[in-house]
Amino acid sequence: MHRFATLSRTLVPLRSALEAAGVPVSVGYEQIRRQVFPAPVKDGRRSLVPSDEVEAVIAARIAGQDESQIRGIVQRLHAQRQTGVKA
Repeated sequence: MHRFATLSRTLVPLRSALEAAGVPVSVGYEQIRRQVFPAPVKDGRRSLVPSDEVEAVIAARIAGQDESQIRGIVQRLHAQRQTGVKA
């Protein structure tokens, strides 16, 4: 399992990100489709997820946010990828 604490923003394999969040792979793909888990970035054949995005979703779940709130977080995170600016 990858340790996210060492760098503030790294790309980690999708499976490792799902494992860190306690989400089975099959459920993870459904959560990505529903936009309640960050979509991976393709790097050749690899699917990678920004670690800070995974941490944000985990923190939201710990805080008890519901699916619509988490979807909003994920959508903002995806928008930040396009602009490079934190929302």
